[in-house]
Amino acid sequence: MVDTDYQRGGITGRFFPELIEKFRSGEMSGTTLYHKSQELYSAGDRSPIVGYQTWNNSIDVIVSDPRLSTVTADKLPSTQSIRENNKSLLKHLQVIRYTLDHLKENYDYILIDSHPEVSDVLRSVIYSSDYCVSPVKYDRQSSIGVATVIAEIDIVNADVGLIRKSMEDEFQHSDTKFAGSMGMMAREWRGRLIHMEYVEQNRLRQTGEIFETYVTEGDGLRNALLDRSPVYDVTGNNATRQSKQFRRLTHEFLEKCP
Repeated sequence: MVDTDYQRGGITGRFFPELIEKFRSGEMSGTTLYHKSQELYSAGDRSPIVGYQTWNNSIDVIVSDPRLSTVTADKLPSTQSIRENNKSLLKHLQVIRYTLDHLKENYDYILIDSHPEVSDVLRSVIYSSDYCVSPVKYDRQSSIGVATVIAEIDIVNADVGLIRKSMEDEFQHSDTKFAGSMGMMAREWRGRLIHMEYVEQNRLRQTGEIFETYVTEGDGLRNALLDRSPVYDVTGNNATRQSKQFRRLTHEFLEKCP
């Protein structure tokens, strides 16, 4: 897993709560994705190596760094050559992929968590991804947010296409696909979505793809969050129900994002 959420560091804090204080101080130890961008800005030597930590002997995590908020293509060295500037912009888009290409042979899936705001970090996440999904609540704000993400995916794909045409050296890249919105903390009545959320779910269908499986609200997830444990390890009827929903959601994810 890769955590690029530079405002909350939710994945980092979930797996490694001891790192939250470092995150709040504004600086993480070791080599993070932040340093990969700095290598571009200084026009110095580059390395794909980045630090990571392992949770529970099962999940490798590249932790977030609040300094990622300062990452912007505006800091790239500028030249008088449009072609060289395009090459530099492409490297900035590729900065996360540059690191992950060094690691991808070790994993079946690499999941990247990002803050939803449009930024150069998000653009690099989009470029680095084969598929993007958007966890949402069934409300009007989510409909607007999903439309913004889909638009940004289209912009990144179009920009890469333009850069590719301007370069002499061909590079391999497939457009990033939006796999769909995932409903979270949905509210039901007698096994069906309440009317308001059913309406918003249909509104999301008009925006783009949507997962048929959704996860309902309840104390199972809240208790899992408090215990910093998977919901599968929490007892109670609601936790059992949410565990089954997550399993179905995972199967659907594997079908949509092979």
